[in-house]
Amino acid sequence: MITLLIALSAFVFVTSCKRQVIKGVVIAKGETEYAIEHIDKGVLPFEFRSVPRSFILYVKDSVKTHRVKVNKETFNHAIIGEQIRLKQQ
Repeated sequence: MITLLIALSAFVFVTSCKRQVIKGVVIAKGETEYAIEHIDKGVLPFEFRSVPRSFILYVKDSVKTHRVKVNKETFNHAIIGEQIRLKQQ
């Protein structure tokens, strides 16, 4: 009984760790440019943090709209209005 319980809990844990597959229609594309963000902690010297460039696709399936971060190649090949299948990161 204990072995079955451990096996079942391990199965649930492993299946919940999988990345979600999203299949739907691309409704929008967006990107954020590289930026440097100023962090003011009230002490000198000031700190800066670099925010890397990111590419985002908005994919609509039958239930909701997903905001998915993708690489540049996927972003460039995606066409608004076309079906796409992605694994969410």
